Amino acid sequence: MTGTNHIELICYHCEFYKPSDVGLECAAFKILRHLIETGKITEEDVKLAASTSCGQSVVKSV
Repeated sequence: MTGTNHIELICYHCEFYKPSDVGLECAAFKILRHLIETGKITEEDVKLAASTSCGQSVVKSV
């Protein structure tokens, strides 16, 4: 998974995310990216969490 895909998967759901902030990474993004990359959680886990916590079931392309 590329950095852009991580942004699409994780950041789109954040109320503070702006597409112009692509170069910025908050702590939550870094933690989730690490957990995905080390196999502790899956992309599906993140999608499920976003849909239940944020009410968004679709990953938006940036």
